[in-house]
Amino acid sequence: MTGERIFWPVTVFLLAAMLAAQASSMLRESQIYDEAVHLAAGYSYLTTGDYRLNPEHPPLSKLLAAAPLLLLKPHLPVEDPSWSNGDTVYFGAIFLYFNRVPAETMLHAARCVILFCALSFGLFLALWTRRRFGPGPAMLALFLYTFDPNMIAHGHYVTSDLLVACLMFVAVALWVEFLSSGRNLHLAGAGVALGLAAATKFSGLILIPIFLILYVLRWKRDRQAGFSWRRLAISTSAVLGLGLAVIAVCYGPETMKIAHGGRSSYLLGLETVIRHDRDGHPSYLLGQIRKEGWWYYFPVAFAVKTPTAVLLLLLLSVVICVGQSWPRLPFIRPDPRAGGSGGKTAYPTGWYVLTVPIAAYFLLSMRGHINIGLRHILPVYPFLFVFVAAALFNAPWPKFRQALPVLLAAAVLIEVAESAAIYPHYLAFFNFPSGGPSHGARYLLDSNIDWGQDLKNLRRWLDEHGSPPVCVQYFGMGYPKLYGLPQNSLPATWEAEKRARLDCIGAISVTLLHDVYLRPGEYAWLREMRPIGNVGYSIALFDLRKPGLP
Repeated sequence: MTGERIFWPVTVFLLAAMLAAQASSMLRESQIYDEAVHLAAGYSYLTTGDYRLNPEHPPLSKLLAAAPLLLLKPHLPVEDPSWSNGDTVYFGAIFLYFNRVPAETMLHAARCVILFCALSFGLFLALWTRRRFGPGPAMLALFLYTFDPNMIAHGHYVTSDLLVACLMFVAVALWVEFLSSGRNLHLAGAGVALGLAAATKFSGLILIPIFLILYVLRWKRDRQAGFSWRRLAISTSAVLGLGLAVIAVCYGPETMKIAHGGRSSYLLGLETVIRHDRDGHPSYLLGQIRKEGWWYYFPVAFAVKTPTAVLLLLLLSVVICVGQSWPRLPFIRPDPRAGGSGGKTAYPTGWYVLTVPIAAYFLLSMRGHINIGLRHILPVYPFLFVFVAAALFNAPWPKFRQALPVLLAAAVLIEVAESAAIYPHYLAFFNFPSGGPSHGARYLLDSNIDWGQDLKNLRRWLDEHGSPPVCVQYFGMGYPKLYGLPQNSLPATWEAEKRARLDCIGAISVTLLHDVYLRPGEYAWLREMRPIGNVGYSIALFDLRKPGLP
């Protein structure tokens, strides 16, 4: 079969392309908002067994990212008051920027771990999709993953967002294998993956109801299998038990303290996140700022930040499924073990295996009040990529099958064009229909565009333009002095005298330019001016020099 012959060359090429894009982008960027905190916390967990820092995020991604630092042996400044008083932001800053190991060395080492996880997941995605749906869908799903600017951007940051997306897909995939085979090995794998996802981000706990829903739907779809409350109780108990064991291992020494009456950092962190969600978080959408968020925040984010080709293929896939009553049809693929060319086997993998996780996670996100980035719905994308690929390749219409190569070629060209156009500023990606990244601030801000990643790129822009004096108003946790940038600031609208004395290039993060996290109207005076350019779409530039000066 042609698809099988080219599967491995295509897979290697796509993963290599993703690696090149991620590595190039990674080397150009300063730290994003949370990286210093996550890195310091992870290193403190590994070296002290104390989980006091950053309990609002489970530890797995931090532990993995900090593991290379055990070889570099940076100093952990536990003597600083920020360690005892819980000032995680300050502690992370002095750990990363005032250490015997250079900040860039630590940051790049940690990012490489996340990058490796992203590439490893790409391989898993391709192999599982090939097993369930065939080589054609596998290659298409992997292409959509490796060329998606959102995946590339978050595939190297020291955060939990992409890692939890990967682990949730792995957990569902292994649960599906268990429902198909009944093998204890697959059950154990699903339990371990559930624990790893829940130890990465609290949203991973949504896998529990997803597993239950898939179990019931599997039984309803194949009545011959018979429904057994006993089997359901045993399998779910095993999965939950393994998941709890994995979480306990991730918390290491603290688990022993809990056994002797200590308090669980996991439960403390979960309480913190629930309280944060209840209280809300300042958010920006379509020119408005609200603390309580919007139920339609993530649908809008999905619409403007999902690649155009994926949106078009998704629309076509839904039409195919609805038009052919696919809820009653399994996905099928040729069985290579069948004796003849016409042998087929129907795997118990219906449309719901991919759409239930998408719907569940989307609904969970839409009811939340922390609306700060598309990154919070990244777990829907791997399922979406596989759903689209499987639907297109299994469409029953002969004429559609004949036109499929042309359709896929067009989709590939659009996807590659969008990904190339945003290089290397993948975080600020917006699709063509939305107007592209130059119009992104009309829709979204914060980690959708501006996560503090462009200090190095600002330094590069200044060097290329004769190193003019610059005034910086920066949103992020980077250290401007590391890149030879001043730590001054731009005056607010009501500071008329300070504004009159300005003689510099004004560089302001777009999140602050639109007064997110600030007093209303603080930078209205700059919004009335026309910027002379931007850096990575996240920093707007204004010429505030005195007339007559170069």
